[in-house]
Amino acid sequence: MLETEEEDVIYLARNGTAVAQMTLIPKAPYKKRIGIAEGKFKIPDEFDAWDKEIEEMFGGEV
Repeated sequence: MLETEEEDVIYLARNGTAVAQMTLIPKAPYKKRIGIAEGKFKIPDEFDAWDKEIEEMFGGEV
């Protein structure tokens, strides 16, 4: 079924009498999450070098 958003309310009827009502739920505004902390943290240049140091702490196996 294709959603066109042309109708805000749809009534379901039985023998000509409305028995149910469906309403359109408004879409919540999209909140961008990726990059939300951009500029708030600085990753040190030697960050990747710490991988080897941590690996050595565990006997060379991670």
